[in-house]
Amino acid sequence: MKSGEGWALERVEAVETEYRRFLYLLKAFPKVEIAPLKDVDTFWHYHILDTMKYASDCEQIFGYFQHHYPYLGMEGKNGLELQQQAGERIRELYQATFNLPYAGAADLPAAWCIGPDIAKAGDTQTAWCVSPGIVKAA
Repeated sequence: MKSGEGWALERVEAVETEYRRFLYLLKAFPKVEIAPLKDVDTFWHYHILDTMKYASDCEQIFGYFQHHYPYLGMEGKNGLELQQQAGERIRELYQATFNLPYAGAADLPAAWCIGPDIAKAGDTQTAWCVSPGIVKAA
């Protein structure tokens, strides 16, 4: 169920809400590099697969096609630091914008994509998905 197949309707609805909030943050803060939680990124990938609908939705939401850039942190020596900064930025913007805690909310399952350099067995650290990593449930 890592890729969304078999998600319960309740989970899909919770992730959709978080995806809509993520899109809002992308529009509200277009020059800020942010990265969503793994489930939100998965939801985004499924949206992108319907290319015509995604393009139409982007035009309606942003006024332009919103590209997905999955390579943040994969180039250069400070990749992990860039990933962590993008995760912290979305957390700060989310909490300030929606006045809600980010990550680990009761209605959103705790499944994140984290870099192999910071993954440890039993680790429950919240993280973000900006590059291939380890998917785990808390």
